[in-house]
Amino acid sequence: KNPVVIFMPEIDKENMGGTMRLGSRNTAFTHSTHDDGSPSIAQIMYKNASVVSERHRHRYEVNPERVDAIHDAGLKFVGRD
Repeated sequence: KNPVVIFMPEIDKENMGGTMRLGSRNTAFTHSTHDDGSPSIAQIMYKNASVVSERHRHRYEVNPERVDAIHDAGLKFVGRD
């Protein structure tokens, strides 16, 4: 078993009430351009900022152990926290 989407480590899987990650999180752009040199849509939307702070409200995330394989297969994660 090697899931792509997982519960965040700090989430209590038994008690779902009031367990979401809430609040603002900083995300740094790590791949602001595509392989052909064109800017990512996210980078354009945030006016070339290197770090953005956005409100998050969720229990799940992409499994960090799978990010590099997904990235290598062509889906680019342009920002990481």
